[in-house]
Amino acid sequence: MDNIATSSQSVEKAVAALSEQIADEIQQHDESKGIKKVNSRFGEITIDVNNAICFDHGMLGIPGVVHFCITTFPENEHPQFRLLQCVEDDELCFIVVPALYDNHLLEKKDLDDAANVLDYNIDDLIVLFIVTVQESGGERH
Repeated sequence: MDNIATSSQSVEKAVAALSEQIADEIQQHDESKGIKKVNSRFGEITIDVNNAICFDHGMLGIPGVVHFCITTFPENEHPQFRLLQCVEDDELCFIVVPALYDNHLLEKKDLDDAANVLDYNIDDLIVLFIVTVQESGGERH
């Protein structure tokens, strides 16, 4: 039970840190430079394409799509989650949960190894978990 509480606290800290980062970045950019309104499946959202994340080889299963932006839900619904919105395709959007580097869900060594293989600095990493919603008997899980 302590691991769940610790993980929950880690997610809350990561969400707060990412929220601050997103708010700071939005304030720093002029709306006429790189701001794009997207009619996603979650409603109208705003992304800053100047801050796009590039998956050089695409994501697993969608290799041709490489540019995504992290943003909030419309009207700040579900503040613990973020949206990973594709820049090239308005229909492609994932619900994600940001996590701290030291998150008790992934081994630190695995993250270090991944950063080393990709030649990334640990300080430049953002760990996101893609959320899956399943329906069973009319209920969402």
